[in-house]
Amino acid sequence: MLEAIRAWVEVRRRDTPLRDLALEIGIGKSSVDKLVRERSVPHKNLPKLTRWFIRDRRERYGSLPTASDVAVLVVELLANVPTHERADALRRTAEFLEALHDEKRAPRPEWLPSLRELADAWDAHDG
Repeated sequence: MLEAIRAWVEVRRRDTPLRDLALEIGIGKSSVDKLVRERSVPHKNLPKLTRWFIRDRRERYGSLPTASDVAVLVVELLANVPTHERADALRRTAEFLEALHDEKRAPRPEWLPSLRELADAWDAHDG
């Protein structure tokens, strides 16, 4: 998820002045710069970056086209779940969606496995 956001910031930074991009996201210029140059993990700014990412991708594409985009959206939906319980919430969300699609005999979306991958990554980061 973070890599998708970081990559999008890099794309936008090519055609948008740093000051303008930081203002658009709602974080400081140095935070944008650190995210891209130092590959830092923006714990404090992650909610703002996530909301900006979703909003900006929707404005440009009309939808969230990739598995990473959907994973970012699900994390935003689970934003009120305590951080230390987020991996479990992601797994349970994936299990629910898998069961729902199976019950309705609908094909599982391509992005569904990315939720489990994200939960594993979340565990590795917190563990």
